[in-house]
Amino acid sequence: MPSPDSAIIFNLFLIYSPLFAVDGDLIAWLRMAIQWLATHIRESPAVVIGLTAFLIFPAIAIVGSLLRLASARPANQPALASGHPAPHAPGFAPTSSDQVGLLEFTHHRAAPFPIRHGIVRIGREKDNDVHLDDPSVHRYHAVIERTTDAEFHVVYIGDPEGNGVRVNGRRVQRARLSGGEILDIGSTKLRFTLTSA
Repeated sequence: MPSPDSAIIFNLFLIYSPLFAVDGDLIAWLRMAIQWLATHIRESPAVVIGLTAFLIFPAIAIVGSLLRLASARPANQPALASGHPAPHAPGFAPTSSDQVGLLEFTHHRAAPFPIRHGIVRIGREKDNDVHLDDPSVHRYHAVIERTTDAEFHVVYIGDPEGNGVRVNGRRVQRARLSGGEILDIGSTKLRFTLTSA
């Protein structure tokens, strides 16, 4: 005799089963599984909870991975040699008279990374706009932001006890950039310049 709890759960499943296009064999299997759960949860709840977690956590991990892949940036935006696109902030479109910041490696021959507007994230993680494969760089190390006044600022966002950001050899938490500065991020050197759009 099924318990009242399992009957309620099963009836809810039957109500919503047309949404999932479930056939009769699966419904019979689910009815047995629900009855088994309702019976054994009272006898050994830890085992039932453990089995449930064993079945649910991989599904959650797969869904999370699919969502992360779905939120990847389009590949047709301007990028550094690392392939990471430039960010675009909604609601701010630079005019032709605005200046554009350029970020370039001092020791590599990679194309300069344009900073037209918004915030550019710099760090070791691959989802940063500028990905630095350098163990002395934090996962999310710094940002270069363009303000609404068309000023550029570098801001250190890593661990306060970490190696920070140096602008022309001077350690800073935040500094205004006017062009020509050398940024030391970990052991990587980047040159920031300004150019006309």
